Amino acid sequence: MSGVRTRAMMMLMAAAVVMTTACDDRARQEGEEGNVQFFYLPADNSTEFNRPLAVGSGMLLYLEGIDDRQVDRVVEMKVEPEGIFEVSVSRDYPHAVVLSGRRAGEARLSVEVEGGGERFSDATTFKVADVARAELAHVCGSTANAAYLVGTPVTLDFRRYSSGGDMVVGSTRSCGLELSPEEVSGRGRCDEAGFHLSPFTQPGPVLVKSTIAPHSGSRRELGVQVITADVLDFDTAEGRLHEGRTDELLLRPITRPPHGDIWPVCNNLWMNVEVLTPETCLGPDGSVNFDVEPSDENTVSLKGMAPGLCEISVILPQLNDYEWIFDAVVEQR
Repeated sequence: MSGVRTRAMMMLMAAAVVMTTACDDRARQEGEEGNVQFFYLPADNSTEFNRPLAVGSGMLLYLEGIDDRQVDRVVEMKVEPEGIFEVSVSRDYPHAVVLSGRRAGEARLSVEVEGGGERFSDATTFKVADVARAELAHVCGSTANAAYLVGTPVTLDFRRYSSGGDMVVGSTRSCGLELSPEEVSGRGRCDEAGFHLSPFTQPGPVLVKSTIAPHSGSRRELGVQVITADVLDFDTAEGRLHEGRTDELLLRPITRPPHGDIWPVCNNLWMNVEVLTPETCLGPDGSVNFDVEPSDENTVSLKGMAPGLCEISVILPQLNDYEWIFDAVVEQR
């Protein structure tokens, strides 16, 4: 039994290390009294806590005890002055509260919490700001038009700013963006990471127009073309390979609409890669067959084995096993 306890303790210690490391990726702030740490999880992975909450937007704010204290639930909350933001206990997380921005200003949030058989309190201050300007762009290029595969989520690069130039945070469906045609209007939500639309089930054009003044010359509207896989294409592979070194090739998906313009396709794809010329190149771990995940952002890593032409086959398993052949020269060391 002692061996079981030892293994269990080791697992708990490992979990604690992982949680401590994860804390570094959060936007966090120690309370005024040093009893509670307030934190939230920004959608853009920022660790900056003091960005203003946008009027009309909401945020899930977590509370955890400092040192040996623990927070099991929030007992009482108070906002001074009232009206800047509202606060309520999360229905899903008893150690978290929901902040909702109501009007521009700054207010102090005081909380009393319970945990570990004791009650204790702490406080912190939040700013709320009106959205004065916004940036709107496609995530895969600076063009006014871009394509997205039918059945996949669409995310646009959309950032909101206060009149003072601060980037604001929070999630809302009232983003100041209008969509047409009418049957797609009212869809989507925005947060600090962008404007998110659920997958479209049919191909076709969608116009996204901002009603907010543009920030730093940003566009007021974007064209979104929802496409099927049969019109997907790729540009020439970008990147250089070298003998004895692992390099990256960027495979940039594009589409060619009927009117002849080339549009980028803003999808990161799952790819099955087969090296057709193992004498000149291999996968980064020396393999002939390997996968490229969407998190790799359409980038294939290859190790140059000898000078010559490196040729690979790329199959898209999520798109009916469509196949493309790419090549790149392996340069001599």
